[in-house]
Amino acid sequence: MEPHPDLSVIIVSWNVRPLLRECLRSLHDAITRYTFEVFVVDNASHDGSPEMVRTEFPQVVLIANRENVGFGRANNQAWEKCKGRLVLFLNPDTLIPKGSIDEMIRFIDANPHVGMVGPELPDGEGRLRFNWSRLSLRGVGEFLIESIATLLSRRRPPVIFAKPRTVKWLTGACWLVRREVVEQIGAFDENLFMYGEEPDFCFRLRKAGWKICFLRHVHIVHYKGQSTKQVRKMLAWFFKSMAYVIGKNIRSSLQELRYAD
Repeated sequence: MEPHPDLSVIIVSWNVRPLLRECLRSLHDAITRYTFEVFVVDNASHDGSPEMVRTEFPQVVLIANRENVGFGRANNQAWEKCKGRLVLFLNPDTLIPKGSIDEMIRFIDANPHVGMVGPELPDGEGRLRFNWSRLSLRGVGEFLIESIATLLSRRRPPVIFAKPRTVKWLTGACWLVRREVVEQIGAFDENLFMYGEEPDFCFRLRKAGWKICFLRHVHIVHYKGQSTKQVRKMLAWFFKSMAYVIGKNIRSSLQELRYAD
């Protein structure tokens, strides 16, 4: 019987074949210190993505859906099969520099109270983007200072506030999560077809007593929105999903108050 790997990587993909190819190539070159397995869940792409994975990456476990089952359910399909003690939920529109995943694993292993970590996510031109991870006074302030510094500099300056910090939310393009966390709080809510998964999962994780850390010294390139830009009615889906998440968490909080009485 083969030992379980250190890491299971789960990538949900839809019609982004060139980006998925580059993501998989960078991933296999980037992880050097740990054993890992990779799952690609294809949500009924019509651009030849499944065939590309089968041909060029035979070591990857491919789950090819006949219909688009949504982001959360697709992740759960691979979660049910993976064996790693850590799970990396990764978007296909990312590029992984060498050593970045190693550093994320090293950090989470060194901090047993931390249930999930995520990196800084510059875009394809190296620019910092505003995301869930900055939803705090400190995060907004740091982002404004670094944005102004970038405008005043002829070259793009490094991240000024690079120290890891605890946050309430992380953008879901690259999450490293402990297996025991997912087993404790459950995987993705399949009522959310697209959008809303990040605040819902992060809320449940923090409610269970785990911490979330934003590792600004680790950079992974994110070509944001390459799948979602193909979809119409994105705003309608976004507001519907967020209304569901807010209502769900309000009901959960009210139930806790009732039982406390």
